[in-house]
Amino acid sequence: MPRSIRALIVCCGFPGALCADMRFSDQALQARVADVGEINGAAFGDYSGDGLPDLFVARLGSDADPLLYLNTGNGTFAAEPQVVAGLRSTMGGIFVDYDSDGDLDLYTVHYREPDRLLDNEGGRLVIDRPARRARRPPVLDGRSLW
Repeated sequence: MPRSIRALIVCCGFPGALCADMRFSDQALQARVADVGEINGAAFGDYSGDGLPDLFVARLGSDADPLLYLNTGNGTFAAEPQVVAGLRSTMGGIFVDYDSDGDLDLYTVHYREPDRLLDNEGGRLVIDRPARRARRPPVLDGRSLW
């Protein structure tokens, strides 16, 4: 069993005795993901195919594009604003292999606008290819299905 899982089990089993001195600090500036806008949600997924979790941040507002960050592998992220430019008022997103081609696509949910699918083509996300326009997935008993 990996050491991190053993530590989690021990901390969960004895939270007061073993984990009382744990402290968290804001590392957004150091990781280059700090933002002052209204954040609605975030999703991690490896859209670039390099084995590192990349970050999508949903934001509301008529002048607030969502944010997409590529994980550089050294504890920082590189902004990819050109990929999500023009996607306004996002309420959320999810990385999912929408087209079953083995790489993660990005499905975004919008406020008062159609939801969008960013198709992954060789590690690049491409907005709304006309032949593959995103639609809301069917719903059964309150759960989304793919």
